[in-house]
Amino acid sequence: MSETTQEEPITQEEFDEWEYQQYEALVEEEEKLLSRMLEDGIYPLDEPQISYTPEILYKYLNCVSGQEEAKKALCVTISDHYARFMGQPCMPKTNMLLIGPSGSGKTFMTTTLLKS
Repeated sequence: MSETTQEEPITQEEFDEWEYQQYEALVEEEEKLLSRMLEDGIYPLDEPQISYTPEILYKYLNCVSGQEEAKKALCVTISDHYARFMGQPCMPKTNMLLIGPSGSGKTFMTTTLLKS
């Protein structure tokens, strides 16, 4: 027969102490990471200065031949979506449905923009 040892349940005070130690270790690690970022010139609270205008997005679709009207509409829709997400002024929310035969570039255009 094998003997099984059963641990006694920990008390609330022991759990609170363990939880506090975990919290302190996390805070210490965050402080180290923040100081390394500041030394490297990275300021985590700075707002990114990225703007995705339709013109900028359209340049990413140079690899798609034809479909000029669809490319323009897709770029405007994605630009407005990004602006809305970032709290910038934009057109009212709209949805877009890409319709066309197989091989016309619907998936290719969207994945190209989303990857870039």
